[in-house]
Amino acid sequence: MIAAAAGHPVAQTPGGRTVGPTLLSGQGWTAMFRGPGADAGDHLRATAAQVQRGRRAGFTLTELLCVVLIIAVTASLIVSCLVRARHRADAAACASNLRQVGLALRIYAAAHAGHLPPQDNDWAPLTGGPYLPDERVLGCPAMAYDPGAARRGTPLGPLHPGPRYLYAGGYCDDDDPTLEVARDAVTGVHLGTTNALFLDGHVVALRGGEGTRP
Repeated sequence: MIAAAAGHPVAQTPGGRTVGPTLLSGQGWTAMFRGPGADAGDHLRATAAQVQRGRRAGFTLTELLCVVLIIAVTASLIVSCLVRARHRADAAACASNLRQVGLALRIYAAAHAGHLPPQDNDWAPLTGGPYLPDERVLGCPAMAYDPGAARRGTPLGPLHPGPRYLYAGGYCDDDDPTLEVARDAVTGVHLGTTNALFLDGHVVALRGGEGTRP
């Protein structure tokens, strides 16, 4: 109940207490006329708001799947880059090995009247002596290598290509310098390229079936 007192509005609460004008503004006015269940309602509304905020702060299944997919794609790209880098490193090491083999062949030819070892795929004349002290250079780093296979003369063929470089024997050091004397045992082992050694000592990465297989 609202009444006028000395020209100012007053209010009478449900308990019969008269309230002056100082309580009839702002929060005082609102609090005075709230019902007995107002506090419980406010509490429920606050709790619901907190629950709603908590739901918004979490991740949905779709969001989690998107994150997992992004991580998987990123990991696959990184692994692919690492594999390609490893192949390039192996190709560079392989070319270095073939250059050392070419130098050993020229040293051998200088000691044998200009003749290179005569037998195809026979590296035995170069090993176990001053020409090629480290037999590991006879194989590509991208493939397994057994140093004993060079002495055993393991046959090379389609079913057993072997880890050693293929070799074409019987040339002389004054033959055509563009003749191919050695190459990788497996074609395309370096991401589709094959390293080949030529008579003058240079090494070229050949695509596919380019060149003449020793």
